[in-house]
Amino acid sequence: MTVKIYGPTASRAARALWIVHELGIPFEHVAMEMKDLKGAEYLKINPNGKVPALVDGDFKLFESMAINLYSISPPSTARTASSRQVSRIRRCAISGASGA
Repeated sequence: MTVKIYGPTASRAARALWIVHELGIPFEHVAMEMKDLKGAEYLKINPNGKVPALVDGDFKLFESMAINLYSISPPSTARTASSRQVSRIRRCAISGASGA
């Protein structure tokens, strides 16, 4: 399955784009304009209206470091409910630590 990475390359989306490229993970880059981040469709993906965001099937994740940690998980475990919950917890910890 191909993951989608949302965000302009001249943003922190570059981190997520870099890691999926380096790991050979099939991906689609959805190059968003910053003005579109508060649109209703994107807010369904990332309610904070920021980039980057990742969509993997029905799973949505944001915060570049959380996306990178999710991406380095072995494919057999990365898409399980428990590892997705861990990814959400990491996202909260990262955004809390960064003050975002």
